[in-house]
Amino acid sequence: MAAGGGGGGGGGGGTVVTGTSPVLNYSKFRDFSTVATGDPRPIIEADGTGFDAAETDGPAVAVDKSRVDGDFFMMFYEALDGVGTISIGLVTSNEEDFQTTVGATVISRQRVINPAVDDAGLNAFNVHATDPTVIVDRRAGTPPGERYKMWFEGRSGGGGTTSKIVYCESGNGINWTNFTVCNGLNPGTNVSFGSRVADPTVILDQNPAGDMYRMWFEAVDETGDGSSRIGYAESLGGTTWIVSDGAATSGAASAVIFPGFGGAFTNFSVGSPSVVLMEDASDNNLIFHLWYTAGDVPTASGTEDTIGYATSANGLTWLREGTANPFNLPVLKPTSDSVADPTGGGFVWDSGDVRQPSAYIDDNNTPGTIADDAYHLWWAADIENGGPNSPNSIGYAKDLP
Repeated sequence: MAAGGGGGGGGGGGTVVTGTSPVLNYSKFRDFSTVATGDPRPIIEADGTGFDAAETDGPAVAVDKSRVDGDFFMMFYEALDGVGTISIGLVTSNEEDFQTTVGATVISRQRVINPAVDDAGLNAFNVHATDPTVIVDRRAGTPPGERYKMWFEGRSGGGGTTSKIVYCESGNGINWTNFTVCNGLNPGTNVSFGSRVADPTVILDQNPAGDMYRMWFEAVDETGDGSSRIGYAESLGGTTWIVSDGAATSGAASAVIFPGFGGAFTNFSVGSPSVVLMEDASDNNLIFHLWYTAGDVPTASGTEDTIGYATSANGLTWLREGTANPFNLPVLKPTSDSVADPTGGGFVWDSGDVRQPSAYIDDNNTPGTIADDAYHLWWAADIENGGPNSPNSIGYAKDLP
């Protein structure tokens, strides 16, 4: 069975351990109706009006095969409107590429978290709601109104400079309630690095020893050089968290993945984790899979963001992807780095940076129509040299191990 959220180094030390993970070879979604060779295309992009008029970003995909309309795939995403407000949208489909081709149905595309309405005096996300992660709680006895659980980064204060991780619940993925600010995730107090905790990914670990929520998050040094690391925390209820690095030390915990973990492409920053936990039929943990955003050493034009991959037996000590190259390579990189633009003109939509992965592994063990043992990956990207106003869009790729 697989449990996933919307995310190496050694426990406590961040050391790269001996051994490697499997090599993944992703094939990006291509639109063969445009040119004969197929042009890599985004699957969700700004529509020019409404809540996502300017940009779609930060996908978080949850899969629920029990949905009566057959729209098993639920993509929650950051949506930027025409006046600069970021909210959270939802698009659902019976197809992983969310395309409106024959046999595919997009059931819903709408805003589901609205800072202007849903914050309601909490003062945690009255400016922006970003970076969602959603789980489907399939446990017997879960109240219908709590089937879907979301965590996201709330931005408040002047210009949205204050970040908090917010939790909420829903019975249908559209109407959300019980907005609660999570505690135990404060930089300097609980987290020993960075000035802002962002971009969480959460899984529900149903274990014979007791159920637990596990979170991996990005901690950003926003007051320094802008680099980031990946931290880890645990919770029994989903709102009170204990940050851990696996070391028996007191005080604020260190990161579990540091810059440089995956090779040269990670030398500046690692963040935006997406984690999938594979379990056996008795809910015993088998392996944690991690996808993350990596940034190389900055140049005059900034860093290049790519996506890396690693695995772990415990969620704390990670093995980077294996390769014959002495510097490990990302599993997904901008199209202009590897594939010529088949249209013969300009750069394609994901030629600049690829970032903010959301992963799902179909393990072929649950009923439904989408089981193919595939490693599905959704991500956000922009155009090479597109400038600060180059909008992000969302793409899709698949690997068959």
